[in-house]
Amino acid sequence: MRDEFKGFYGLQEDEYKKLWGEAVFVFDTNVLLSLYRYQETTTTQLIAVIEKLKERVWIPYHVALEYQRNRLDVIASQNNKFSEVRKVVSNGTSAIKNELDGLSLKKRHSTIEPDSFIQDINDAAEKFLSELARLEESHFSVVSEDQIRVRLDELFKGRIGGKPKDQDTVNVLEKTAEARFKSKVPPGYMDDDKEKSGEPIFSYGDLSYQRKYSDYIVWSQILDHAKDNEITNLIFVTDDSKEDWWLKVKQNGEKTISPRPELIGEIAEHAGVERFHMYSSENFLKYANELLIAEVSEAAIEEVRDVARTRNKEHVQLTSLHESTFVLEKAVLDWVTMRYPVVNVEIGTNEPVDFVVTSRGKEIAFCVKVVLSPIQALGWLSRSIDRINVSENYDELIVVFVVNAFDDAESLEILLTEKYGISLYKKIIIGTVDSGEEGRGALEFEPYFIFPGFLSPSEF
Repeated sequence: MRDEFKGFYGLQEDEYKKLWGEAVFVFDTNVLLSLYRYQETTTTQLIAVIEKLKERVWIPYHVALEYQRNRLDVIASQNNKFSEVRKVVSNGTSAIKNELDGLSLKKRHSTIEPDSFIQDINDAAEKFLSELARLEESHFSVVSEDQIRVRLDELFKGRIGGKPKDQDTVNVLEKTAEARFKSKVPPGYMDDDKEKSGEPIFSYGDLSYQRKYSDYIVWSQILDHAKDNEITNLIFVTDDSKEDWWLKVKQNGEKTISPRPELIGEIAEHAGVERFHMYSSENFLKYANELLIAEVSEAAIEEVRDVARTRNKEHVQLTSLHESTFVLEKAVLDWVTMRYPVVNVEIGTNEPVDFVVTSRGKEIAFCVKVVLSPIQALGWLSRSIDRINVSENYDELIVVFVVNAFDDAESLEILLTEKYGISLYKKIIIGTVDSGEEGRGALEFEPYFIFPGFLSPSEF
């Protein structure tokens, strides 16, 4: 049965050696973007391994496009960590001092004297913040030369797939992806929720793409490249851990067994690839140590694993949020109608408006964005700022960011203030939701902060 059902059979030990000796190595977008999330030493080691394979590496056009589109957002998110850490340290030292001051120890206790302790904490915090400032100054930013991209440019020069011929070509791919999604044919169907994201469609080079079909477009470009170049051995390195890429079985917890059998079968049938395998970045480095004598440190491998796990956990949380977007929008609408004398509500028909309320002769449009992190909110806002500032069809357009927790709301407020000052105050609300009284009711929206310029109930 092996010949008929090749997708269900793994490679033999000798086949793995042949695979690593001859394979074309294809890298996913998430692998390239994570280079910005690692410590410098880890990034250097991973790039060095890719350089060892320089004559046998390749990336699809869509991978390169997604890398270029998302690179600055990832860099910005890393740099914003400096502000977040600075805030945590400053708030922590202030909180300790305020709590101790509240005890009035100088008046109420004869032996406890906290001044020296507070001074030690302040000195340690000052030293840490000084070092943090030095690190921030030397850290790459969105305006500095990107040395990682410089190295990747050299690595993949002449090793990037071709751009789709025209919009009709993209449309055919997306129509195929849509049909596959309905039948749960991998890969990509787990990304169907991207239609609800802040930017479901994007354009570049006179072509428009739907984000939710990106995985399938990448896969189709891999298939075509393998077929056109008669590739018989191919390795795909990805940190996407979703079940539409990997065969997973529940046995004392979830176990990842192999690439999805459908993918192995399709690449063999469509492109004639005899040996195909997929690795996470972590396992790619482990096997590179064994088969390429790469000498990647255990610390680097551990960091790669930790970053991948964190990113996948965030994806699971975001998917859960997106699945309940409609419910959260209703919670916000309920809050608006309870707070203001609304006489009419209409569902929004133009991106990015979710609903429009009429009150006191004014039409106020609301855009509700469910976000996993403050950085995601900031990224969406930077891409949508023109649409928010130009609301010709409405008297006002209000963006409501729904976040996981009040800590995220507080961080988002700080980031927005740093980036935009007060220019957007009357256009943004930040809040969370909970399950109502004693956790038994419908979801209720709780505003963390309504920026000062937002219309009061009497003005609405």
